[in-house]
Amino acid sequence: MFLMLVLGLDFEKLHGRSLDSLVLSLCSCAGGLGGSGSFRRSRRNADPCVRSGCKWPRSSDGRVSVPYQLDTPEAQAFIQSSMETFARSTCVQFIPRTFESDYLHIRNLQHCRSFVGRRGGAQTLELSFPNCFTIGIIQHELLHALGFHHEQSRSDRDRYITVNWDNIDTLENRENFYKVNTVNLRTRYDYNSIMHYPRSPVLEAKPYWREFGTATVMSNTDLIRVHRLYCSNWNWL
Repeated sequence: MFLMLVLGLDFEKLHGRSLDSLVLSLCSCAGGLGGSGSFRRSRRNADPCVRSGCKWPRSSDGRVSVPYQLDTPEAQAFIQSSMETFARSTCVQFIPRTFESDYLHIRNLQHCRSFVGRRGGAQTLELSFPNCFTIGIIQHELLHALGFHHEQSRSDRDRYITVNWDNIDTLENRENFYKVNTVNLRTRYDYNSIMHYPRSPVLEAKPYWREFGTATVMSNTDLIRVHRLYCSNWNWL
């Protein structure tokens, strides 16, 4: 069962950028999740894909190759530049699809959104052109595709941020800020993660003056988590 986690705040409000699309995440983690309630109890922030079916496979040479296909060839160079950090810093590499049956189908549709983790087959990752074409947004969606949720969902988040529930206007948007039990791969809360929402009337830092959610590229902790989830033989759970 594939369940949708709607992130109903647009990037124009979140990042001050001229994006009129919503950022959506679709959860593809297998394992008998029966509905939105059980999904919120079961999903993981930094490591939702502890089941092998949710992760992209690692080959015998230690590399994790994630095939992709583009609907917008003119964007190839920019997307590749956003992907290069993964290959330079981790065992994960994104490669143009040849014959692979499981792959990311990067499509120029209306939103910036991705499934969370590997779902199998042609897996849509939406990048609206040109609105979604910043390195940070592309890396954010690629991290979703690798199996990562948002930083502010961590079970320990109340030590680091305050959620002002009275400033959330709809139930749909409230669901974006529910705290969940998380497996964080033994990493600290990361204010600088590309997966963190920025300061807004909804989110405040502890202490209040601390900056967060301003990243334009992946943080060192983002890369460490990718390494621990995909590249390390050590059990970081």
